[in-house]
Amino acid sequence: MLSLILVSCGSSQEEEALSNGLVETQKVNFSMMSPENWRELGESELSKPRVWSVALALASSSQKENYINNLIVLEVENLLNESSVWLMENTKKWLETSLVTFKNLEEKTINFADNESGTLISYRGKYSNSTPELTYLQTARSCGENAYVLTVSLAEKLESYERYEYLLSTFKCE
Repeated sequence: MLSLILVSCGSSQEEEALSNGLVETQKVNFSMMSPENWRELGESELSKPRVWSVALALASSSQKENYINNLIVLEVENLLNESSVWLMENTKKWLETSLVTFKNLEEKTINFADNESGTLISYRGKYSNSTPELTYLQTARSCGENAYVLTVSLAEKLESYERYEYLLSTFKCE
């Protein structure tokens, strides 16, 4: 029993450390934590996606390696009622065939704040010849009638992306 309590305390302390510096961002159909020093981008600052719409776009307040780290949440109607895992599987297939370069670094299960699970992938890639090669953390979430793809893009190569993984795991459907 004591070890269970100690494990619980350790887990709670770990979550607290990861969430330090984050604030809740509330949208109509979802909420999630985001870095308190990142700013929300307006429509005029974004490229318009072909099919999906931008539900949330945040950018770091400072550059890292001449790049501004960011978080984009894309939204589309979930006409096929796909699960979170299936949405990410389809997204991964698209990435593998559509990017100029794609190197899958890691794939694992992610548990979202509302107890739904999905797939999280980390990869290095270039979307076009004119864009830099970056590190991406990406997952997808099905929320009933809506589907979301969440992407964090980072210039720097880090030993651990745990903080950004935690950030994506705070997503929950409303």
